[in-house]
Amino acid sequence: MNEVPAALRRLNVTDVEWPQLVDYTGGTKTMSASVVWASSRYPCVMSYIGAADAGGRTRDGLGTVVDGREVCILRQNPWDRVAWMEAHSAIELFDRGQYANAASELKVICRRVSEDLPRRLFSVLAEIFEGFYCWDIFDHKNAVCLLGKNLAPLRDIAEIQQALIPGLRPFVESSEQLLETLQGIKPGALSWPLIHDLLANALRRYLIKIEESALTRFPRFQFRR
Repeated sequence: MNEVPAALRRLNVTDVEWPQLVDYTGGTKTMSASVVWASSRYPCVMSYIGAADAGGRTRDGLGTVVDGREVCILRQNPWDRVAWMEAHSAIELFDRGQYANAASELKVICRRVSEDLPRRLFSVLAEIFEGFYCWDIFDHKNAVCLLGKNLAPLRDIAEIQQALIPGLRPFVESSEQLLETLQGIKPGALSWPLIHDLLANALRRYLIKIEESALTRFPRFQFRR
């Protein structure tokens, strides 16, 4: 796995980390599986020289390809399908309040997909997750910027892909409510929206079992008789 990127650099190929077309023809099953496994980390198309049907091979369809019956079989970038399953780990991180880690997971996935829809979706979601991270650390300015820039594109995707991703529209709506709340918090001024945000932050930390951090979020009140 280290030799292929090094070979690409020797060929002055610097815009990709791995070949865009990987052919695993001619190897043993173990060799072919190893090539495919190593390539699974990168966006690439798989190719194989085989036969269109069993009649194109010797030994009743189990042997080598008969001369003149060769067919180039192309398989799309596996990440265009695998990405949807891998995204679940990012969503689980998000649900546990690990917004920065969730955004990082989506960025990795985004670099591996080829199709426009998943790449656009995961890119927009990654920035929105970053916006949630900024909100979580009280960087309201950047949170408003990231959410404001990306929620409209995400809503467009949610409307078009409602049947495929039914949970996306409710997420957009709740994120829009958060954006509206953050826009009501004035920088450097103590206000009820800011106090509510402090309490919500403390509650999130309590729910994910970070009680000590949660307590530091509560303002100190003095009660007098």
